[in-house]
Amino acid sequence: ERTLLEAMDELEIAFSHPLANKTDCNHVFMCFVPTVCIEPAKLEESVRTMVLRYGIRLWKLRILQAELKMTIRITPDSERIPFRVFLTYESGYYLDISLYREVTNSSTGQTTFQSYTSGKTGPLDGRALHDPYVTKDHLQYKRFTAQSNNTTYVYDFPEMFRQALLLIWKQYSDRNKLKENIISKDVFIYQELILDTSNQVNLNDSPSLLSPTKISSSPTSNSLKTSPNKSNKSNKYLEQCGLLTRTRSPAENDCGIVAWRIHMKTPECPSGRTIIVIANDITHKIGSFGIEEDLLFQRASELSRLERVPRIYIAANSGARIGLAEELKFLYRIAWNDPKDIDKGIQYLYLTSEDYARVSHMNCVRTETIHHDDGEIRYKIIDIIGKENSIGVENLRGSGMIAGETSFAYNVIPTISLVTCRAVGIGAYLVRLGSRVIQVENSHIILTGAAALNKVLGREVYNSNNQLGGIQIMYNNGVTHDVVKDDFDGCLLVLRWLSYMPETMLHLPPVLSEFHDPIDRQIDFMPTSTPYDPRHMIQGGHFTSLQQINQNNDIDVLNTSHFQSGFFDRDSFIEIMKGWAKTVVCGRARLGGIRK
Repeated sequence: ERTLLEAMDELEIAFSHPLANKTDCNHVFMCFVPTVCIEPAKLEESVRTMVLRYGIRLWKLRILQAELKMTIRITPDSERIPFRVFLTYESGYYLDISLYREVTNSSTGQTTFQSYTSGKTGPLDGRALHDPYVTKDHLQYKRFTAQSNNTTYVYDFPEMFRQALLLIWKQYSDRNKLKENIISKDVFIYQELILDTSNQVNLNDSPSLLSPTKISSSPTSNSLKTSPNKSNKSNKYLEQCGLLTRTRSPAENDCGIVAWRIHMKTPECPSGRTIIVIANDITHKIGSFGIEEDLLFQRASELSRLERVPRIYIAANSGARIGLAEELKFLYRIAWNDPKDIDKGIQYLYLTSEDYARVSHMNCVRTETIHHDDGEIRYKIIDIIGKENSIGVENLRGSGMIAGETSFAYNVIPTISLVTCRAVGIGAYLVRLGSRVIQVENSHIILTGAAALNKVLGREVYNSNNQLGGIQIMYNNGVTHDVVKDDFDGCLLVLRWLSYMPETMLHLPPVLSEFHDPIDRQIDFMPTSTPYDPRHMIQGGHFTSLQQINQNNDIDVLNTSHFQSGFFDRDSFIEIMKGWAKTVVCGRARLGGIRK
């Protein structure tokens, strides 16, 4: 541990350099010369505890990988084993530890890594000891870009949800003192949703693929039963929405919106429930919305409406995309009203004959011909269309489309938004149009940035975007329902909120089959004539009392803590909008395992 602290101290000194903010994927190598007598399982547990103790500091120093080289003995009399421990902390929320032994081939003399844990093959298994370290790859670059913007890389969110779900199962098992492992192997399955390019829909011709009237709002008796053709029905819904399911590697997307259909087994729904997750990829054109992003958002949201399942939106965006026609950027000329005094303004923008010939085949600009007084033929620019799509006002039309879709979804399904990093422009509208909003502490929800407003006002009024849409504004004014310290806690809170919601809007609310709080319990907390916290009446609380103990004729006074139960099940109350209207307490709780 002392060696690790010394390494971090040296890195902190290095980070004082002005260029240190560009440093990423730092690797710590520690070699222990003495032979250590320890079991590998205890070694892994000890290393994990030590790393998690300094997790925040390691993350700030961008230490994503660590390597421990040592020689161990299982018992004092056993043979010595050359051993390696590799740690990776690339996502920032999940620590992966893999154990290897160094095995030398007697015929070739080459030493390779061999995974020590049976049934768990590490990523370096079979790799030669002296192979060079892998340099920073495309995925690590994407992660670094996202993390530099104070958010999680979009393709790390499914694993983050999985880890949050496993934590919920662990807490459920501990509360109910369940000894056997009740977590199934298929507890979390997800598939990415992509646009079906063979079934493209023109944005101008289809402002909405599915109007609210096309989705039945009345539950039927068959809807409440598990259908044997559920898979066929899901495929039909996918086809109807123009989507395909794919399982592909991270960073293979060419669209700034990524969507998944996630099937997970929770304590409330042990047979499984489905949710649709839609997220911005801030590493793709800074998370802006173009036509393709709008279409994927709309279709994924419509799929959640068809299946009547909750829709989760993870917002980390920069609003609608307004781009530049790069092919014209350095070609246009200016016709001044008075070339000798440019302060008198311009007449028009134009292209010369040579420049127009270079771009005319691209159909990126509309012009009209002008014969100048000096005989020059000019092509006056009327409209700039651009060679690429999704750089102009068509994106604003798409923004209106997905805002309308979110309004439709609000009346049909639960729509929960998790704001990480920032939500700008249409991203802020989508968040506000949803039914529930969770905001990470360092994020903001704004329509226009502080710099732009300062220019309009003509003076420095706002120092940062947090003054416009940070938690001190949105949470304290009732826009944001709850605040979390990081993305993982946000995913955990989303799953906790979902535990109070039906599997689909055609099902009854979920009921916990096992709960640690008995139904026939007494309500211990009693309101007093003096002011008290009403939360104690709802959920109970821990109270301290003084107790006198007589030991050998000496009287000692001890502070003892005891729990007084409230009206609802213990630990089941989740409060929302705590920072706003503080004289009213509002939230969800369970009574006898049934949500209220």
